[in-house]
Order: sequence, then C-alpha cells, then structure tokens
Amino acid sequence: MKKSDEALLKIIIVIKLMPIVLKIVITTIEIWTPWAPDHRTTRGLEEATAAFERVHLGVEVVLKPGTSRDEFLVADFEIPALAARELVQPLTPFLERDGYTADDFFPAGWMQVRWREDTWALPLTLDPNFALLSNRRLLEEAGIPGDASPKTISELDEWIRRLTRFDEAGTAIQIGMAAWNNAWGQPNNLYTWGWAFGGEFYDPVTDTATLDHPQVIAALEWLADHHMRYRVALEGKDGYFVQRFIQEQEVMITTHAEVIGEIQRANPDIPLTLGMMPHHDEHGPENPAWVGGWNLAIAKGSKHPDLAWELLKFLAADAQGTGIFGVAASQFPSYRYSEAYSVFLDDPIRRVFAQILETAQRVRPVTTETETFNREIQQAVSQVLNGELPARPALEDANRRVNQVLSEVRNARR
Repeated sequence: MKKSDEALLKIIIVIKLMPIVLKIVITTIEIWTPWAPDHRTTRGLEEATAAFERVHLGVEVVLKPGTSRDEFLVADFEIPALAARELVQPLTPFLERDGYTADDFFPAGWMQVRWREDTWALPLTLDPNFALLSNRRLLEEAGIPGDASPKTISELDEWIRRLTRFDEAGTAIQIGMAAWNNAWGQPNNLYTWGWAFGGEFYDPVTDTATLDHPQVIAALEWLADHHMRYRVALEGKDGYFVQRFIQEQEVMITTHAEVIGEIQRANPDIPLTLGMMPHHDEHGPENPAWVGGWNLAIAKGSKHPDLAWELLKFLAADAQGTGIFGVAASQFPSYRYSEAYSVFLDDPIRRVFAQILETAQRVRPVTTETETFNREIQQAVSQVLNGELPARPALEDANRRVNQVLSEVRNARR
C-alpha cells in the first residue's frame, strides 16, 4: 500500500469513528396552570405537551404556577380584563392566517374569547352548566318515570312537590330539589335559573347590565318562593347539595360531568337519570344551559409568539392535540372536531353534556367587570333569600350599581 493510500485510509477510519454531535437549541414555552401536579387537567396538559414536543424538536413546554411569559391559562371571565390591561395579544391575525373561524368551535366557547371585535384566546375546555341529575329509583317511588326529566319549570315545580316527603312527626326525610341551594354559589344559581326563565344579564352592544330584566326578576322570585316553601326540608341535612344527593336526601340536582363520577364512587348503588335543564314554559330557551371553561392566551410580551401560537393551536384547535388532552384530562374541548368526542359520545353520560354544548348560547357577561356582576348578584340574592328586600328592588339596586361601574370604566377609556 502506498503511503498516500495508507494516510487516506486512516483519515476515513477516523472520520467514521468520530461521534456525530447535534447541537439542539432548547426553546422554553411556559404555561401558567392553577392546578396541582396530580390534577386531571394537569395530566392532560402533560400528555398533550409531550406529544407537541415530539414533533417540535428543541422545544420544551413547562407547566408552572404564576404568570408566564409565553402563554396564560385563564378562566372564561378574565379575557376582557387581561385584554384591556394589554397583558395578552389578539389572536385574530393568527386565526385568519391559518383559516380558523367561529364554526370550528362550539358557540359558547367562541363567545367567551371574543371582546371588542377581536379574539384574545382560544377556548381550551368547556364546562356545560348544567345538566339535571335525578335519582331514578326515588323518581319511580313517587310514580314518575325513572328515565324522564322535567322539560319545563311548571313540570319541575310539580315534581319537587311530589318528591318532597315528611315522616309522621313532620320531619322532612327527602326534598325534591333545593333550587336555591344548588349550582355552586348564588351568582351561578341566578345565572342558571335566570337564563332558564328567559332572562338576560348583559347587553354587549350597549355595554349595559340588565339584572332588572323581567325574567331575571321572575327567576329570583321563584327561587325565593322555593326557599320559603322548602327550606324546612333542609334542617338537619348536609349543607352541600351533592352530599345530600349521595345520601339520597335530595332527588334532583344541577350537575356537571366530573361530579357524576364523584357521586358514583361515593354511592354506586344510586341509579342515575341525566337530562337537559328545564326551561320556562313561555319565555325560556329550549337549551338554557350556560358554559364556563378555561382558555389559552398568548402574553403580550412573549419572546416566541409564533411558537406559542403553534402550541396553543395544538392544544386547543387541533383534532389530535385536543383529543390527547381531552381524553387524558376528562375535559370537553371547545374544538368541534376533536378526536376526544369519538370517545365521549360512546359514554351515555358525556353524550348528554356534548349535546348541551352543541346549542348552548350563554356565557357570563363578557366584560372587564364580570366580578362586579358576581358581587352584586351575590348581594341581591342574599337580600332576597334573607327576607330583607323583594326581588325587584334588590335587582334594580344591583343593576344601577353595576351600570355605574361600567359607565366609569367607559369614561376612563376616553
């Protein structure tokens, strides 16, 4: 072998034996999450972001508490306040570029991320509020078909009357439904029944509160009447309506999906019937349910807005990404075409909630002052149930105070 050939061979061997080193630049995208590490929503995000990382080499997604620099995970009623303070950036250019429209999402999900003609977030999860859950056996014992749900408020009234029972000593042993003591707080309670009666709480066109809407007043009067009639039936019973249902002391309650699992674990012997919420006989919409949920927005100062958008899109507007998240988190995605629904629609419980999402048209007031609404509703309902004021003046006073705040906010922007 010639020396030149021997030298060439050594070079080739050395080159083949050298390790190949790829320099991967890690870009970190942070998502603020309010949930504990073992929460089901955290698990869903972990699985979905891991899938995102597998197809985006060099990207690391970190879930952490606190305000992030790239993305926020925000509640439904926080969007306008964050947008007004310029803490999040509009997503309209991204949506238009990638061809997304309102039709890609369930109506109520899209409504809660729109403010002032812009879209400020993508709806990640939807929480249908509510379905009506009944104890099938207790319905049948009262002569009511076990697989039925009341369609109207008058029918609900009749069922509550028939299902409320007292023993020989006059002590209530069962209540049909404590309508004033459901729905996780009085703001939720009045939203739920106010919309079921056909009322409205806010006019987004004029930025005006309408807590004094005649049907909202009618709903609060109805709640006050039920409180007067049936509050004695709660004496000596658990203060939490879900526990009363588990103990078979309350026959019907409002519920969302995750609570049903809690009930089934606590008392698997209760046969369940699930249906749509009833509506007012004349004024209420056929589906009066409203929708909450969690949304993803991109922070105003994001260093990687385009990459943050790709992650946001995968988690909230991609069939596969929303499917991975939705199934792992046991949450309803807002994206209509999510692969999660091929799983959920096979479940008779989740199917009812998916049907509610199809046509639900109501969300909390999309305004910077949602907390003002909640505070004033809480006070008005408490005044009425405590016998301090009738429904009309309580709600008229609350409405006046909310509109004063809305007016001050509008003037401050000028």
